[in-house]
Amino acid sequence: MTVFPTDFLWGGAIAANQAEGAWQTDGKGPSIADVTTHGIGKSEHDKAVVPGHYYPNHEAIDFYHRYATDLTLMAGMGFNCFRTSIAWSRLYPTGEEDTPNEAGLAYYDRLFAKMHELGMTPIVTISHYETPLALHDKYGGWTSKKLIPLYEKFCRTIFTRYGHVVPYWMTFNEMNNTHTIWYAAAAIDLADDPDERVRQTFQAEHNMYVANAKAVQLAKQLMP
Repeated sequence: MTVFPTDFLWGGAIAANQAEGAWQTDGKGPSIADVTTHGIGKSEHDKAVVPGHYYPNHEAIDFYHRYATDLTLMAGMGFNCFRTSIAWSRLYPTGEEDTPNEAGLAYYDRLFAKMHELGMTPIVTISHYETPLALHDKYGGWTSKKLIPLYEKFCRTIFTRYGHVVPYWMTFNEMNNTHTIWYAAAAIDLADDPDERVRQTFQAEHNMYVANAKAVQLAKQLMP
């Protein structure tokens, strides 16, 4: 162990949709992950939650309620950092609200406070396969430029709220997966026509690149 720098980050990583559960708790809106019966890695999904279908992320490991115990166990393993994402629809249930959901913000306040209490550095992925379902249904996900300012609003909210406690940020998880698991990565349903599928994929990636650039500019402005 002596070959590692003293400030080397040892940790683990989750995404909110993989672990939090509590998919309707404290005002959270549905995300694209909430209608996938086989996990967000698959592009097959229901249009809405269907009674009798099993959705793995609805409960997951219930990290939303068990985070303190789980983080304590991780700290006991020697972890000094932890990466999670912030569920977009927990703060903006449809993505289009003017103001964020305070109960959702308060959850992440508690989460980051517990991490600091345990000596763990928070690392956050902003968008990790958790686009609000309403933005998929209304705009076709990231094929629409309308998502760019909505994502920027989301970023402004979390940078302002958590910029003093979260030192490391990542904008999008695995954007390249727009080509392989397009529903998860870009909240899109591909057309049957091959040419249209290509157009959809690259348009979504372009819009995400623009959103990424705006997020980086905003981060440097608000968290220099």
